[in-house]
Amino acid sequence: MPKLGYGKKWQNFEGVIKKAMVACTETGNIIELHFTDASKSSPMPHGGVREIKNYYLSRLACYLIAMNGNPRKIEIAAAQNYFAITTRTHEIHQLRMEQEQRLETRLKVSESFKLLAETATSLRAGLSEEQDLHTLACSSCARHWKNQNLAGVKPLLVTTSKQTRGPASHKRPRL
Repeated sequence: MPKLGYGKKWQNFEGVIKKAMVACTETGNIIELHFTDASKSSPMPHGGVREIKNYYLSRLACYLIAMNGNPRKIEIAAAQNYFAITTRTHEIHQLRMEQEQRLETRLKVSESFKLLAETATSLRAGLSEEQDLHTLACSSCARHWKNQNLAGVKPLLVTTSKQTRGPASHKRPRL
C-alpha cells in the first residue's frame, strides 16, 4: 500500500483491490488464482478478535491494482505510464515481426519466379516451341509426382518405340 501512495489507510486501498478483482473476473480469469485471501485474526485489548484483511497477489493482480488506482498519486501515474509504454513497445515489436515475415515470404516468391523464368529460358534455348512445352510439361509433372508412385504417370512420360518415327520423335502422341 505505501509503495503505491496509499499510506496506511486500508479503506482507501480496498476499493482499488475490489476494482482490480472486477477487472480480473470480467476478463475471464479465475479470481482465486490471482487474489488469494490471507486474512489474519488479531486479538483486541478487551478480549475481542479483529480480522485483518490481507491478500497474496499474483503479478497480474498487482498490474490490475496499479492500473485501477488513483492516477493523481504519483506512484500509480508512473505505473500506468509504464504499462502504456510497454504495451506500445510490444505492439510495435509484433508489427515488425509480421512485416519481416511478410517480406521473407515475398522474397521467397520472388526467387521462385526468377528460378521459373530462368528454367523456361534455358528450356527454350535451341528447342522448338512444341519441344519446349513438352519438356516443361514433363519436368513440371516429374516435380509434382516426386516421392509419389509414378506407375500411372510413366506411360505419359516415356515414348515407346512404336511412337518413334524419324525426325518427329520429340512429338507426344495425342491422348
